[in-house]
Order: sequence, then structure tokens, then C-alpha cells
Amino acid sequence: MAYKKTNDPDMEILRQELPGPPSLELSVVEIEKSGGKIHAAYLFEEEGIPVLQKMCLLISSTPTGKTYSATWQHFGAHLGLSREQMQCIEYDFKGLQDPTYYVLLTFVQSVDATMDKILEALMKMERWDIIHRLFECLKLFMNNLCRNIQDDDFSRPECIPKVPLVLSPTIPLSILNINRLSSKIHTAYLFGSSGIPMLQKICRSVGYTPAGKTYNGWQELGLHLGLTKAQLHYIKNDLKGLQDPAYYVLWIFVQSTDATMDKILNAFIKMNRLDIIDRLCEPLMLFIKQLNINSQSTGILRPKFVLDVPSVLTSISNSTDMNSGRINPIADEGKINNYGIIVMLTFTADGQEDAQNISRKFREKKPRIGVVTLQEQAKLVYCKAEEFIDDCFKQVNYVIPILTKGYVQRIIDANSFCYRSEENSLDSKYLNYVYSLLRFEYVQNNCYNYRVRCLVPDVQVPTVIKSDLHPTLQAWFRMSDINDFADNILLKNI
Repeated sequence: MAYKKTNDPDMEILRQELPGPPSLELSVVEIEKSGGKIHAAYLFEEEGIPVLQKMCLLISSTPTGKTYSATWQHFGAHLGLSREQMQCIEYDFKGLQDPTYYVLLTFVQSVDATMDKILEALMKMERWDIIHRLFECLKLFMNNLCRNIQDDDFSRPECIPKVPLVLSPTIPLSILNINRLSSKIHTAYLFGSSGIPMLQKICRSVGYTPAGKTYNGWQELGLHLGLTKAQLHYIKNDLKGLQDPAYYVLWIFVQSTDATMDKILNAFIKMNRLDIIDRLCEPLMLFIKQLNINSQSTGILRPKFVLDVPSVLTSISNSTDMNSGRINPIADEGKINNYGIIVMLTFTADGQEDAQNISRKFREKKPRIGVVTLQEQAKLVYCKAEEFIDDCFKQVNYVIPILTKGYVQRIIDANSFCYRSEENSLDSKYLNYVYSLLRFEYVQNNCYNYRVRCLVPDVQVPTVIKSDLHPTLQAWFRMSDINDFADNILLKNI
């Protein structure tokens, strides 16, 4: 006969009197509502760093097992990252930062990257364990930010952390096509009768974006279009209430002879405002058709008359004002030392001696060839590694990989590499990131290789010939021909 379990009545009474476990779902609803008003970029501000660190630790180090191979990858997929972006994080950024850090850094580039979307992603993953451990610090973090937010406001920090170039939002082909056609149209057409509807759409798109008190899209647009801080200050204070501020930004911009429509689109791309471009694509295409612009047209189409701007706003650009505070060591060094061109070397440990010899020979040329290696710029690299490398990559005239056996092995099997601090080489540590930039630029240039020229030590030539290399690495020269190589690249003085 089966034993019948009996409960102690007194214990049952006590059990009923005790409060039950809190409902985590109901608790999340409270902070999820406030999270919709807060941009996730606050995680990268001083007050958000502790929350960011805890979030990265929990998501990246949670025990996973066979059926849940990579928590951060599932997290990235729910936040909208592409497969290419996650592959880049997995292979090109291995060992540099926590992968969840790069997932969140990529996510916050979107204008609607709010805190509630992070919670929604974790709920879709059914990771209530992570939410439970994050709940108290998230609640405190968001409550502190919500104190100065009105009911209908949206709070976003003034500066969004810069994402590495290869993780930047992908630009659709349709936008690239419109960008090419709009490069033939002067923006002054917006102030003509046929362009007024388009002008109004641009102003509304910039002005109607939920921004709140801490973010003004028109000011960021103005900076990207070359306006000075003094001009923006005048628009904000002296022209307040007369017209939409974006109207004055564009009015000042059109006074330049090369103020083409594509520059406005490029400004939105730099602002990571692909949502605005998406809304403008169709009306802009109709506007282009009205002006009878086609891909075969040459030169810039300009109206006969350009509406004059008030004299107080006539100064169009001030490069010192625009770039104040930005690290630009290559440009400054090039001006001071009068280099013919500047190149960036990238190599592994077995190419370090060759890199030193190349640097010495380049610097002895007349005119001198400036050489950038990451180890020589260690202080700046340690400060902001990916941002500094991105800036160097954009500014140099040529990028020169030194193809050795170690280099080829690293790029073919990046997943097996583990950086050792005793190597003491930043060039080796960030080699795969520089390599990802080479490939990214190659694709962006429609598979044209403009700036990558490789040098191969003579003893390594058989290794390179047998290797299946990316097209960017197939323009290589022997080290024994370095003098002729240097003379040739000096001919291209950008």
C-alpha cells in the first residue's frame, strides 16, 4: 500500500503567511517603460560603466553547454547585428575586448538603441537568470537618468562612442546609388520652387526625431556640413523661433560652390542616421528625376541664383573649430616634417626586423617617407586602440603589409591565435584588425585596391606564391626591390 503524505497544518499556515517570490516579469515591466526613454549609449558614459562591465561579464561568461554555444552571439542577433558584424567580432577582435562589449558598441550606433531593447533581447533568450542579477543595478542606473526626463522626452548623450570602422552600419546599395546621383546636384536647388517639399522633408526628419533635452540633431548635422560653433550658437539663440534650425544649417551650407546633395547624405551616414536616409530615398529619387539627372551626366548642376545668407552667417567653414580636440597625429606630423607620403606598416613578430629596416630606408629617402607602426605610437594605441587605428588607416597614403610565414598563418587561421603579452608587439596584436580594414575598404571601393602594397622578404617568396591570399595582398614586391618600390609610391603624393 502506498504511503500517503500528510502535511503539518501548522507548517502550512506559516507557509501561507510568508510572502511568495517576487514576480520578475512584473518588475521588468517597471524599468522597461523607463528604458524606452533612455539611449543605451549611456552605458558607455562614466555612470554606466559599472553596469556595462557587469552585463558583459554575465552574458559572455554564463555557462552555456552544448545547446547554447555562444550567449553573446544570440544576444547580438536579437539586437539586430548582421552575421558579418558578429564574424568580425569573433575573429578580428579576438582577445582585444569582451565580445559583448563590441555587440553593445555596435548596437548603440542606432538612433533607436534604447535600454528596453536590451531587456527584450534577454527575455527572448529566456535568460531570466541574467536579468535577475542585473535588475537592481539597472533599476538604480535608469532611475538616476530618468530624474531629468519629462514624460514624452527621450534622453541621449551628447556623444556616441565611436564604433570600429568595420562594425559601422552597412549602407544599402540603393543608398549608394542615390548618393552617386546626388553628387551631381547642388543643394541650392532645395531652396527653389521644386525643391521646397524636399527641403521641408529634410528639416522635419532631423527635427522630429525623438531627441530630448540632451541631443540636438540639427547641431550635429551642422558640424558635419562644416558650420562653425559660432554659427550654430547664433542659430540656436538669435534665430530661435523664426525657422526650423535645420533650415538655417542648410541655407549656410549652400553658399559653398561644392555644396552637393551627397554631402548631406554623407553627413547623415556619419551621424549613423540611416533611418533619415531611408525616409528620404524615395522623395529624393523623384526630385532627381525632376531635374533630369542621370548617371552619365558630368559636372555639378547648379541653379542660376543662390539665395544669399545673412552677412553674419557668411563664414562657411573653420577647420580649426570643426576638428578641435580630435587627435590627428599623422596630418600634423606630415606638415611639420614635410614628408612626401606617409605609410602604415603591418606585420607579425617574424617580420619585425624587416619592418625596422624598411622604416629606416623609407625615412632616409628624399623626400622622406613617413612611417607609422603601432608600437611606436603605443601611448595613443593604449588610449583608444581601434579609434586610433581607424584614424591612421584613413589618413595614410599606403598600407604596407609585410608578408611573412607568420603573417600568412595569422590571417588564414585567425581563430587559433592567442596574443601573448611577452611578445610586446602592438603591431602583432592588432594585425587582424588592420587586415579587416583592408578587406572592408576593398569592398567599399567596388573591389578596387588603391592603397595596399605588400613587401615580401626574398626568402619568403615561395611561401607567398603558394598561399591563397586575399586580392588586397596580391599586389606585392620583393624586399630586394625596395628602392624602386619607394620611388614608385612617392609618385603618388596625395
